[in-house]
Amino acid sequence: MTFQYFSAQVRGLRGPGLTPQQASDLAEAVSGARAFRADVTIVRSQPTINPPGSPKVVFLTPSGRLITLIDANGYPVIHTADGPIPVPDAGRLSVSPGIVDGEAVQRFWSDPHDNVLFGYGGMGGHFSLVNGALERTNARFFAAKQASPTYAGQPWNAGIRELLSRPTGGSKVAYIFVLMGQSNADGENQNAADALISGAATYPAFALMLEGGPRIVSATHNATLVPLIENVTNQGGGVDRQRETATSGWVNHFVRDYHAAWDEYPTVVGMSVAIGGRGVIGNKQGTEAFDRLHEGVTNAATALRAQGYSDIRTVVGWIGGESDTNTAQMTGDEFKGLMRQLRRQAGDMIRRITGELSDPLFMMVQPSNALSDPWTQPVRQALVELDGEDGFVLAGPAYHYTMTGSANPADYHIHRNNMGKYSTGQQLARATMAEMLGATWHGLKPLTARWGNAAGTQIVIDCNSMGTALVEDTSGAISTAGLATKGFLFDDGSGAPPAISSVALSGLSIMITLAAKPVGPDCKIGYALARNAGETEQDGPVLGARGTIRDNAAHVRLSDNSNQFCWLPAFILRLSKP
Repeated sequence: MTFQYFSAQVRGLRGPGLTPQQASDLAEAVSGARAFRADVTIVRSQPTINPPGSPKVVFLTPSGRLITLIDANGYPVIHTADGPIPVPDAGRLSVSPGIVDGEAVQRFWSDPHDNVLFGYGGMGGHFSLVNGALERTNARFFAAKQASPTYAGQPWNAGIRELLSRPTGGSKVAYIFVLMGQSNADGENQNAADALISGAATYPAFALMLEGGPRIVSATHNATLVPLIENVTNQGGGVDRQRETATSGWVNHFVRDYHAAWDEYPTVVGMSVAIGGRGVIGNKQGTEAFDRLHEGVTNAATALRAQGYSDIRTVVGWIGGESDTNTAQMTGDEFKGLMRQLRRQAGDMIRRITGELSDPLFMMVQPSNALSDPWTQPVRQALVELDGEDGFVLAGPAYHYTMTGSANPADYHIHRNNMGKYSTGQQLARATMAEMLGATWHGLKPLTARWGNAAGTQIVIDCNSMGTALVEDTSGAISTAGLATKGFLFDDGSGAPPAISSVALSGLSIMITLAAKPVGPDCKIGYALARNAGETEQDGPVLGARGTIRDNAAHVRLSDNSNQFCWLPAFILRLSKP
C-alpha cells in the first residue's frame, strides 16, 4: 500500500453561471486549496459551521465566507445568510481541505485496495470520503473506546532485577512484532543444506503470521492469520535466497517467557518487512519497505480486531547491515538522525493504524559489518549511543552468530545462517520482554572508561548487564586465531601507541593494562573493531571484527535447550590524556 498525500485540486472550472461574487469566492477557495500543499491549514473552526441539512465539507475563505466545496453530487456550493446556493456549471471539485464537525481536515491519503480516500484532522480525527462528502470515521481506525487496563505484577522485593507486570483488565491485548532492515532481517541465506529451525509451528495458537509466510513481500492485502512458520523463498533470482528470519526466534521466545511468568499465553503476530540492501534511508516513508510495513501492520491489526483484540501493541526490530556501515561519509550523528526520523515516521503510521497512544519500541541489533579502519565505525557506535534514548533499545551485537557457509562469498561474508538469525530473534525477545513488561532492558554494554592508576597504564571499563559478572568465552563459534587481547584495541593518536599487555575481568568491570604510559593527545579504547589481518570483507565470529566477552545472564534457547548470553557490543570510548 502506498501513502499518497493529496493536495486539493480543482478540475474543469467553467465560467458561465457564476456571479462576480461567486467567482471571487470560488477563486479564494481555489487559491487556499493550492496553498494547502504545504500542509498549512487555511480553515478556521466555527461553532456553527454546518447548517442543518447542508453537506458536511465546508471551507472558510480568507474573507470569512463559507463555501461547501462539494455537495452530495460533487459540485461546489456557496453558503449565504439565505442558505446554500449551488454554483452552476462550475465543474467538479476534487477533495479539498475543509472543516468537518468543527475539525480542520488537513491531509489526505488513499487506500488503493478499497478505493477509499481518508483524511486526518488537526485534532486527531480520522475521516473518509462517503458519497462525495467527508465524514468522521474514527471507528474505521480505532475500536470503541478502550477501558483503561489494570496490571498484575510480582510482589515487591528490593533486590529484584526482573520485576514483571502485564495488562490484565480492560481491553483484550495482542502484540505485533515487525522486523525492519536489510538482508539479515529478510532471512538471506543461500546455503541449501542449512535446515530451517522453525519449519513447524512452535505455538500454533499464539505465535501467528499473515497467511503466505513471515515475509511481507508485496501488497497482498491478506488479513488471514495462520500459525507462524519459516519458509524458503526466492526474491532475488537464481538459487533460493531467503530462509529463516529472526521472526520465529523473536516471537516464540517471547511467548515462552510470557507463559513462564504468568501461566498464560499472549497472542503475537510476527513479520519481516525487510528488503536486502536497503539501509535506513531505504526504509523511510515513501519507500517500498515502508509500504510493506504499512501493509503488514494494517492486515495484522485488521485480523486481530476481527478476533476481538482491541488493545494492540507493536514492537519494531531493526537489523541493519553493510548498506549503512559502508555508506560513504556517513557520520554517527547523521545515522542517529536517520534512525530518529524512521522511528517518528513508522511510529506515526503505526499508531494511526492500531490506535496505540505511544510510538512502538525500536529494538536494535548492532551489525557485525565493520569498516577497514577500526577507529571509523560511526554506525555501530551510533547504535550503542542511541540505546536508552526514548524508544530505542539495543538488544545486543551480532558478531558472535555463525555465518551461512554457502559457496557464494557475497552471501557468507555478511549473512548469518539459520541458527544465527533464530538466535538474533531470541536476543530481541529477551530485550522486548524486559523493556515492555519487565524492569527495563539493561543489556551488556560499556558505561565509562577511566584511568585506574596514577601511572597512567591501566584503563578500567565499567559495564552494565542483566548479569552479575563478565566472562571470556571461547567455547563456541568465536575463534581466537588472529584475535589479540580479547578483541580490545588502544590508540593515543601518537602514531606509536603503547601495546595492550593484558586484559582482566572482575565482576562487571574490565581492567586493561598498557605496556607504557601513552603520550599522544587522543586516547581511546575500542572493542570488536577489527577483522583478522588481511581480511577486508568477512564478518562473523571466525575472521570478522569480534571479541570474546559476554556476561553470565543465561537464557535458554528453545531449539536446543542451550544457554545463550548477552555479548559485549563493539564500541569506542575516549579518555583524557593521563
